[in-house]
Order: sequence, then C-alpha cells, then structure tokens
Amino acid sequence: MAIALAMAVATGLGLALHADLPLVAAFAPAAGVGLAAVVRLGPNMAPALWLGQVAGLFWGQAGLALALALATGSTLATLLSAFWLSRSGFGARLRHPRDFWLLTGAVVCGGLRLSAANATAWLVLAGRVSPTDMPTTWLAWWLGEVL
Repeated sequence: MAIALAMAVATGLGLALHADLPLVAAFAPAAGVGLAAVVRLGPNMAPALWLGQVAGLFWGQAGLALALALATGSTLATLLSAFWLSRSGFGARLRHPRDFWLLTGAVVCGGLRLSAANATAWLVLAGRVSPTDMPTTWLAWWLGEVL
C-alpha cells in the first residue's frame, strides 16, 4: 500500500510540473520510484505500481480509460527494465561501474523508450495530442522519465 501511495504522489508531483503537452511531465519521479521498488522488492510490486499510477494520472485529469492505458504501459516498461537488469547480473547497490552502466542502459535505452512510445500512442488516440506532435510528445515523455 505504501508503494501505491508513493507512486500516486510521485505521479501527481510530476504532472504538477508538466511540460507544455497535456499529461506529459517535465520531470517524472514515478519512473524512478517504480524501478527502485521492482528492483529492490521484486516484480510482485507491479500491482501497487499500476494502482498508484492510475490514481495519480486520474488525479491529474487523465480520465479513467486513459489513466488505465498509460499506467499499464508504464508498469510493463518498468517490469521489462527490471527483468533485463536481473538477467544481466545487476548489483542494486551500484558497487561496480558496470552496475551503473547496466542501470543507465536499462533506463535510457530500455523500458522508458517503450513507455514513451506507449504514452504517445495513447495520448494521440485519446485526442489529447495532435498526430503532428508525436515526436515532440515522445521525446518530452522519455526525457521526463529519464530525469
């Protein structure tokens, strides 16, 4: 329950610091909270991540259907990054430079790229973003989660 609350607050905080695009945070702390929870506590945290993100997105005026779609994609992307880290021998305590580079690769090149693509597609389908703004939306979402 604490993880779900942390995710809802982190998502709400990110949306309060939004970019010029609707529902696209310039800084998305929920991405880091989610990955840390899954890496440290395991994939059984996924329902809490998902529930917290749905609550935060709904609170941020996403509407229920859009909040469900965005949270599902984000949670799956987090699970994918955590899975890749676990398969690569990642040390969560970051004692070796290799661990830092694995984390960077998983975040920058892995799940967050998929999360940004998912979010952009749903925002366009929901009519919140124009199809001509897809590249800008993808980049803004990805940068917000990377930061």
